[in-house]
Amino acid sequence: MTVKSTVSVFVLLVFSIILCHEGFGQVNLALSKRNLGIEKARSLFEIGQYENAQLLIDGFIHLPGVNGILSKKDNEDLQFMRVVCGLVRGDFASVQEAKQLIRSAETKSTTVQLAYYLGQYYFGLSLYTEAIDYLEMTDVLFLSNEQNETVQFEKGVSYFSQKKFDNASPYFKSLYQLKSSRYNADVIYYLGFISFAEKKYNEALELFLSIKEEAKYKNVLLFYLSFIYHEKANYELALSYGEIYLKTGDALHEKEMLQLLASIYFNKGNYSKVVDLYERSQNSGVVRYRIFPASLFFQSSQSIKAFVSFNGFHRDEFNVCIGSKLFGVRSEKQCQKLICLLYFRKNSRT
Repeated sequence: MTVKSTVSVFVLLVFSIILCHEGFGQVNLALSKRNLGIEKARSLFEIGQYENAQLLIDGFIHLPGVNGILSKKDNEDLQFMRVVCGLVRGDFASVQEAKQLIRSAETKSTTVQLAYYLGQYYFGLSLYTEAIDYLEMTDVLFLSNEQNETVQFEKGVSYFSQKKFDNASPYFKSLYQLKSSRYNADVIYYLGFISFAEKKYNEALELFLSIKEEAKYKNVLLFYLSFIYHEKANYELALSYGEIYLKTGDALHEKEMLQLLASIYFNKGNYSKVVDLYERSQNSGVVRYRIFPASLFFQSSQSIKAFVSFNGFHRDEFNVCIGSKLFGVRSEKQCQKLICLLYFRKNSRT
């Protein structure tokens, strides 16, 4: 028999007991509450068996005569558990019930806990404005240590996602001080990103290096480390991290990485490598790349036509012929440098 079917049988048993008790007049209050299964429902709720807890509560909350057995506080607790069970399971109707219960709840703890779970609900949907509204209503005095840690983190992420870094930083820094926080790697990443965005590269570098082996961030950190080392004029490390990043197949910053590495190779005089990298960044073939970026800088249609007319040449012949015909250069390397210069000039205008 499954847990769900067991709970269903339990609800039927409770209902039968209540009917029997109604025939005997006065009922012992403690016994009736025990028979109702309030503690059973609470136990299921506390261990995360939300569906079963909600099923049990729904089974007896509307029973005849139940209001005479339960106090106002009991009713509020049951309504709270029932609503939270729905929120955790993503039930939109429970959202409206939770908002109504927040307004009518008589105890601070109920209000704070409902705000916590509403914040969780909206955070899970990436609705960060709404999440902040409710997370800001929480009070550390009425949260467990684990819940408080979650609130700190989700406030930070919500403000971060709105690019309100000044609001986000205090929450991340608070968690960073804990060291043992389950969010430690995430917090370090967000703090590192904020430092990176503010061009505090030394701070960002120290933070990123401390989590560079974290599987969750390993690939993207290669991009940031390459960029930081480039800004610090450590071009060899910038190339090293950049080349490793490209081999991961991560597409998030691929184009920016290709262009950054191309700029380094350009300054090192490796023009063949630059051409290869920019061809990859444009998702274009060799010939097409050479025609269109360079053609933007000719003033007459005749010049463009002459440039395009070499479309059918072999790669080496193509480079030398274009340089020889239009620019008076005769080597492969000189022509590659010219094409790179044209690309950099075009790229600086966009």
